[in-house]
Amino acid sequence: MAWKFERVAGPFGGPTGGLVWDGKTIVFAAVLESRLLRYDPDGGSVDEIRRFTNRTSGLALTPDGHLYGCQEGSRRIIEMKADGSAAALGATLDGQRINFPSDLTIDRAGRIWFTDPYHHLASHGPQIFPNLPHASVLRLDRHRVTHDWIVERLTFDTAAPRCLALSADQRMLYVGEGDAASAGPRQLRAYPIDETGRLGQPVAAA
Repeated sequence: MAWKFERVAGPFGGPTGGLVWDGKTIVFAAVLESRLLRYDPDGGSVDEIRRFTNRTSGLALTPDGHLYGCQEGSRRIIEMKADGSAAALGATLDGQRINFPSDLTIDRAGRIWFTDPYHHLASHGPQIFPNLPHASVLRLDRHRVTHDWIVERLTFDTAAPRCLALSADQRMLYVGEGDAASAGPRQLRAYPIDETGRLGQPVAAA
């Protein structure tokens, strides 16, 4: 059966991403325009719901309605509040600022798994923070005592992780490795997750 594609929004000035379904509409990001939009499949309308998002890319919505995003332009993960404000979560790994978070997902324990590749576009503001010496999958979790967000590195074999997803039983993490803008190899990897939350050796899913 041949697929038939229909354009429902756009075109936009650059890539879109971060598709999330809120139960009635699809929220997505026009990344380079620094805007979030909502597509209503019933009426066909596309409305802007947030602007000046500093190149927010990946999005994730929790069951209780909390919206999180990967803010490439500020090199951080943020929670977007209903009043239009945003709260930055932990943004350092061993005291160093993370790279350019691209995609994220949230597990049933409330931990935020995200890809942290390099980016050809600089972050906003003075360039005073060097990149990490690695591009990895990272995870944000709450400290047991202080409840502050802390960042942990999960992969040690990635060079350009761009996207990720958890399996339905949350025992496997799928990672898209490779930059679509380069001529290098691209691969979908499947990492088993053990009982401690660590990743095992990946297999090539595609």
